[in-house]
Amino acid sequence: MIDQERMSPDIDIAFSHWLSRLPSWRLSSAAPRRSSCVRCPSYMAALDLEGMMHEPVHALFCAVHAIIDDRFAEEDAAQFDSEFTSRILSGGVEDARMESAPMFAAVHTVADDITLSRRRAALFDSAVAVLALRRPAMLAAVRDFVEPTVQRMADELIAEVCAP
Repeated sequence: MIDQERMSPDIDIAFSHWLSRLPSWRLSSAAPRRSSCVRCPSYMAALDLEGMMHEPVHALFCAVHAIIDDRFAEEDAAQFDSEFTSRILSGGVEDARMESAPMFAAVHTVADDITLSRRRAALFDSAVAVLALRRPAMLAAVRDFVEPTVQRMADELIAEVCAP
């Protein structure tokens, strides 16, 4: 609960920024990717958004992920002395993907890795809890701004392909 309360203002700002930019979202505004996004599927699964397009919510989830990274680095910098990067579990327990993240530790042991991975998972869970409160607004915004754009683009494509 403490994590949730501490992160909520930062997530509110990220959500408001995302929401303010969503009306101008266009499919072409989504940068092409060479590989799959490793962050968003964890958030989409935790928020039960698997059927939603990835591109419109990518910016929001990247911003929230950066908030988690900052909070994680702040807390662990206060606990440990030397900095190094290690591979830790990203996202929830079901998410088996690993990613590099800054970690701070004087003694690098398996127990440290487990503790840090659990701490990061707790921060992820707190962020998801904050986002879950905004899920209805997120769904409404995508429905109101993104889906009409996609439908219009599909209609234009059908008209172009089926034109005599």
